[in-house]
Amino acid sequence: MARLGTGIGWRPEIADVVESMPGIEWVEAVSENLCPGHLPDSLLRLRERGVTVVPHGVSLGLGGAERPDAGRLAALAERAQVLGSPLV
Repeated sequence: MARLGTGIGWRPEIADVVESMPGIEWVEAVSENLCPGHLPDSLLRLRERGVTVVPHGVSLGLGGAERPDAGRLAALAERAQVLGSPLV
């Protein structure tokens, strides 16, 4: 896997600050807060600059004994595809 470089967690509340940070090569965004058909303008601008956006599914419960919900996995995969993310 290719090295992603320096990254930071992206949230709408700090979007302007993250956009203005020099040297950021990737951001991690909570996937449950993203709508594939309407990505926040800040994430679109970051992507246009060549910043990789990685979705982070926080509600999957991967550490438990239960299998992850197939619908949630599909939603995470859809967001990763829309974002062009190399990983989730």
